[in-house]
Amino acid sequence: MATETESSFTNRDAVPSVTQDARFRAGQKLKQSGRVHLGAIHMFEILADRAEDEFGITSIETAAVYYELGHSIFLDLTCRRVNSKDPANEETHKANTLEDALEYMAKSCSILYAHGQNHDQNHDDDDDPPAITASTKYQYQNQYQEWARDQIPRVLIGIGNIQSYQHKHADAIDSYMNAVPYREAASDACRKETYQSSAFLKRHRLYAESHVLIAEELLISMAYYSPSPPSDLVHSETGLIIVKADQVTTLAKTYYEQGKEKLQDIVYMMASLEEEGSSELLPSEKQDVCHLATMLMEVGMSLAQLSEEDTVSISHSNSNSKSTGPAVKRKRVE
Repeated sequence: MATETESSFTNRDAVPSVTQDARFRAGQKLKQSGRVHLGAIHMFEILADRAEDEFGITSIETAAVYYELGHSIFLDLTCRRVNSKDPANEETHKANTLEDALEYMAKSCSILYAHGQNHDQNHDDDDDPPAITASTKYQYQNQYQEWARDQIPRVLIGIGNIQSYQHKHADAIDSYMNAVPYREAASDACRKETYQSSAFLKRHRLYAESHVLIAEELLISMAYYSPSPPSDLVHSETGLIIVKADQVTTLAKTYYEQGKEKLQDIVYMMASLEEEGSSELLPSEKQDVCHLATMLMEVGMSLAQLSEEDTVSISHSNSNSKSTGPAVKRKRVE
């Protein structure tokens, strides 16, 4: 049981104050509208400096800004035109910029992990948990626990997107897989409280998307290394085998089928909400569901192509023709 002091600081609706800053919201709107180049990075850089000075480098406030800054840097890079006059220097700059974006996201994720943990156990008076502000140094941070847990999978997927862009497909798959339990927990918790609501619909959609992202990335890895013989997907930093070579296709099919099953539930919920005349169902959520359906359709088409190629390969085992690999388009979620 939480102590009285801890309970007083527990608020499921609590969000870091920096997320209410006008510059934070403006930066997010620039990202969402595809206009990140119009100052989003500068806004988040200013907020990052402020958060570090006012709250500390391990605060939840700083974590919120770190992710947005890293994501903005990544989006700006992917939208920038390549300098054809100096391709070598451009590639070096690109690689360094990606590492900068990844570092901000990784720091954000590390802080969120710390704040997302349970702090229900008793603490000694000498304990010095992370500070919220200078005047509230000893207040426990678990008032932001729910918010931190909600953000962790978003950050993990953002990290996975950068790793995929770097062609570190095993790393990306690992990041996406780590996001799944958080998406599942959020969906299950919302199901118990607000089933048949737009809130649950969104949580369940995000849960389904995490499955589709994994299936998509597994197929992208096959296309990237084709026509080389299939090999184990090994994490670039830990050296651990994330997926064995002979399991890549099977695992992609498994995550695809799970994603398809969840999409069917989502479509049924949407129909039920519309039938009830619910005003909660936002047009943006409908668009996101359509986007999920498109992602799922393209993964399904790629799996069907793989199956067809396998059939051709068996019937023409002596042929010298080589597979081009599945053609999966990169469709990422925010």
